[in-house]
Amino acid sequence: MKPLVLACIPLALATICISAQSPDEALIRQLTGSWEGTDDKGKSATLQFQPGGFAQLTMDGKRLVPDIPGGPSLRFKIDQTKSPIWLDLIAFDPSGRELGRIKLILQVINAKTIRIQTTDDFSIRPDKFTDDPTKGVTLSKIY
Repeated sequence: MKPLVLACIPLALATICISAQSPDEALIRQLTGSWEGTDDKGKSATLQFQPGGFAQLTMDGKRLVPDIPGGPSLRFKIDQTKSPIWLDLIAFDPSGRELGRIKLILQVINAKTIRIQTTDDFSIRPDKFTDDPTKGVTLSKIY
């Protein structure tokens, strides 16, 4: 009987660790992957949420931050304590100095659809979603 009890301990610990994750961690796991959409002007956008808090944003085939080894990086940060959810895309140089930040709001519509919105001035976060199609885009998860 003892070997069975000992075999169950790692499973019990794993269950405790999984259930102890924060809501932000659960959302990050749900967002991890690639999302695509097209804005009202026909411009395509791909937003990738990658492990470790990294991101990549491509607009009409052009990356916001080039993928250069040892070069700048793009990271994301979410805050579910805000309503709507805050999403920041933050560019860093190789030394870790912040180069710029796009402040967005995020709505999870379902497991395969999200909506993001910003303002004309990327340093100002919108308070709420508007019906103005020039300010936001709906993205569908492709993987």
